[in-house]
Amino acid sequence: MSVDAKHDLAVIYIKANKLAFLTLGNSSTVAVGEEVRAAGFPLKAVLGDSLKVTRGTLSGIIKAMDGEQVFQIDAAVNPGNSGGPLVSETGEVIGVVSARLGGSLVSNVGFAVPINYAKRLLQARGVSFSSQEMTDKLDGATLVKRVAPGIAMVTATLRSRVTGIPKVTAPKRKIPATRPPKAPDTPMPKVVTASPELLGTLTGHDGSVYSVAFSPDGKTLATSGSWDETLRLWDVQTGEVMRTLSLRPVLSVAFSPDGKALAIGSMNRSAQLWDTKTGYLEREFTGHTSVVASVAFSPTGKMLASGSWDQTVRLWDAQSGELKRTLTGHTGLVLSVAFSPDGKTLASGADTTVRLWDAQSGELERTLTGHSDIVWSVAFSPDGKMLASGSLDETVKLWDAQTGEIKHAMTRHSKGVHSVAFSSDGKSVASGADKTVWLWDAQTGELKRRLTGHSDTVWSVAFSPDGKMLASGSLDKTVKLWDVSKVK
Repeated sequence: MSVDAKHDLAVIYIKANKLAFLTLGNSSTVAVGEEVRAAGFPLKAVLGDSLKVTRGTLSGIIKAMDGEQVFQIDAAVNPGNSGGPLVSETGEVIGVVSARLGGSLVSNVGFAVPINYAKRLLQARGVSFSSQEMTDKLDGATLVKRVAPGIAMVTATLRSRVTGIPKVTAPKRKIPATRPPKAPDTPMPKVVTASPELLGTLTGHDGSVYSVAFSPDGKTLATSGSWDETLRLWDVQTGEVMRTLSLRPVLSVAFSPDGKALAIGSMNRSAQLWDTKTGYLEREFTGHTSVVASVAFSPTGKMLASGSWDQTVRLWDAQSGELKRTLTGHTGLVLSVAFSPDGKTLASGADTTVRLWDAQSGELERTLTGHSDIVWSVAFSPDGKMLASGSLDETVKLWDAQTGEIKHAMTRHSKGVHSVAFSSDGKSVASGADKTVWLWDAQTGELKRRLTGHSDTVWSVAFSPDGKMLASGSLDKTVKLWDVSKVK
């Protein structure tokens, strides 16, 4: 559900009921010299998988330069103890065992993360816990009997796999995606011929990838695998997963202009703001009565817009979480929102229309009509003069943002269009439809290139900030990176 990489902590979700739990103490009141016990499953291959408990004292409280604390303990700690509770004589958890020092000259030096850091992580994720103060000291056997039911061994398996991702600084190197061998009795899938612009494929999501977004510096790519309930941050140069957040199904992701926060829209009827560095939940925006399908930051980052299946658009103060405006008028699901580059106008796509709103007053400025089916995506050009919209009527339309006139209508798609995006120079428009990414000339409306390689519907497209790379997310559970620097 959440990760604190700095303190090596994680909150995981387990589908189970009526589990035993432990009481979390207050690590700020712990004193050096107190008796403690470390519980866990050390050296499983040698000692078996039963719970082991060792006794010792809190030897010291180490303070780092940044003010952070670590507990030093002399209770025996071995591989497998990591993640186990450090409990006091009263049975309260006061820390999470993390590591030990080794070597012939070192004896009984272990470390634990103070439990208050874990409590902070739980609070940020909205997870309740027991913190009732316990004063009665327990003998060893009684203490173990009390805490043992609340301790379990967790085994983690890494499944993310990356194929064919070269460094961005060397886009000339084209590496085709590899496929795992199939068993003889399994029919081989139909081979999808990939366009030469394909740089590589990011794999690891177990569900459809509904949203992709580059960070402002272009170094990180955020992807949401809606039904696998994860959001992943990828290093664009190496193709490695930097962080994985386990969340409710996420339909939309957007970086703040400074790249420090990531906004998401999810199936839990809220928008959320996450710190991209720590992985902490910073803020939750509640008020929608149905799925939040789209989120977008204003150019200054001070305002967040959210579009929902409840047929409304909401404008929030991104820093305080205060609801500023609720925009009503759409008669269908609001599936996309986008701010103009100057931040004065907000576009929303829903029903068969695009609506333009005054971002400050919330007043409706103009309704753009011309689509014959649901509008799924909207995007402003970098200069704000044009607006692109993609619809289930199988078209992309380019509008004059000032007059509302249709400049071009691209009609060559064979299925509904789920995503549109402008390149940073405003010369190209990308659209995701059927199993293909389409690149259009924004000035003429002519087709530049079709990018093939996905085996299912393309749901989301995004240009890198420099316009040289394009990312696409698909129902085939993959993200593909394309070199579009030479597409003219």
